[in-house]
Amino acid sequence: AEIVKTLTAGVIDQTPTETYITGVMLFADMRQGTIEYYNLGHTPVFLFANGQDGKKLKMLNPNLMPLGIGPLDELESNVKTIALSEGMRFFMYSDGLTEARDKFGNMYGEEELKKFLISTHKHTLSEFIDDLDSEIMRFTKDVVLPDDITVLAVEYR
Repeated sequence: AEIVKTLTAGVIDQTPTETYITGVMLFADMRQGTIEYYNLGHTPVFLFANGQDGKKLKMLNPNLMPLGIGPLDELESNVKTIALSEGMRFFMYSDGLTEARDKFGNMYGEEELKKFLISTHKHTLSEFIDDLDSEIMRFTKDVVLPDDITVLAVEYR
C-alpha cells in the first residue's frame, strides 16, 4: 500500500493534470502465502487457479482509480488479497490486445480473449506464449496495429 501511495503522489506531483496512469500491481507475501492485488483502472486480470474440478477462471476487475487522478483515499478498503495456490496463473494485458482489429475492422475483444485463455490454460507457460503469439498474428494478419500489445503471464510454482 505504501508503494502505491508513493507512486500516486509522484504521478500527481510530476505530471500534467490531465495525465493519469493505469496499471496492475501484484505483491506476493511468501510467508503468508498471499498476493495483494491492486488494479489501478487497468484492464481486468485473468486468474486461473486450481479448483476441485480443474482450473477455475476468475476476472479481477479494477478496484482502484488510475494513478494521477487524485489521492487514493479508498486504498486500504479496496485492496484485494488472494491466497496463493500451486499452478496459479495470472494474465495481464494492455488494451491494445482487446482493441486490436482484423482486416475487416472487427475488434478482438474481451470475450474472444476469454475463449482463447480458457482453451489454452492447461498448456505450459511456454506453449501458452507461443499460442498467444500465433493467435495475435492470425487475427491481425495484414493489419497495421494502431496501439501496442503488451502482455504478462505469471505462474506460481
